[in-house]
Amino acid sequence: MTPSPPVPQPVSQPVPTPAPAVVDGAAPAAADDTAPVTAIRWVEAERPEPGPGGASSVLLLLPDDLEAARTVQSAAQRAGLRPVRVRHGDAYAELTGEFTVRAGDADDLRRVLDRLGSPPETVLHAATFGAEADDLDAGFFSLHAVARLIAGSTIWPTLPKLLVVTSRSVDVTGGEPVVPANATAPALLRAFAAENPGLRAGTVDVGPRVDAAALAVELAAAVPAHWWRCGDAAAGCRSRRR
Repeated sequence: MTPSPPVPQPVSQPVPTPAPAVVDGAAPAAADDTAPVTAIRWVEAERPEPGPGGASSVLLLLPDDLEAARTVQSAAQRAGLRPVRVRHGDAYAELTGEFTVRAGDADDLRRVLDRLGSPPETVLHAATFGAEADDLDAGFFSLHAVARLIAGSTIWPTLPKLLVVTSRSVDVTGGEPVVPANATAPALLRAFAAENPGLRAGTVDVGPRVDAAALAVELAAAVPAHWWRCGDAAAGCRSRRR
């Protein structure tokens, strides 16, 4: 058998590195051969002014911790919102003034909307507010069910606002503990907003020394605001600092 003629092999050629650009006579920057990354830079800002008056309805998913639930509910009411309380449980249930749904079950949430008749203007997901334990049901699957509900429901004439109020989802100061399940919320919100142009969504990460009055100021400004037009909008509240 006659051997096949050798196949020419491609010869690699070095790719020249372009010289760094010089802007307005500045010294050229060093070439950056690292992979592209995204870095979050936090900027301290003044407390926002409350938005226009007028109570609006909000579907409020409460945390399991009773004290945390009272805080976020009080903050919503102080902000002039009319919360429809929703808690997580083992089965769907309707109680006086509130609903119980299974975490991560969009069908249970859809039943809540059907019972309300008129859909709330805002969905406020606070299931991980104050949470220190890693709970994927409350931190990821619950928010994912809300996203599926909004994307698949025709009850809203336009997309509702989606605000996540959480804790320990980001490290603002450089030395704060982060709960992995809570940290999934900002990323999930950004992905959902990218897939649904026009969705107004944002995250408020609340520190341990922020009371209901301070949180109410944040909610009163955030719910009617335009700064959270996409899922990248985020605020970190730490004691008296924002």
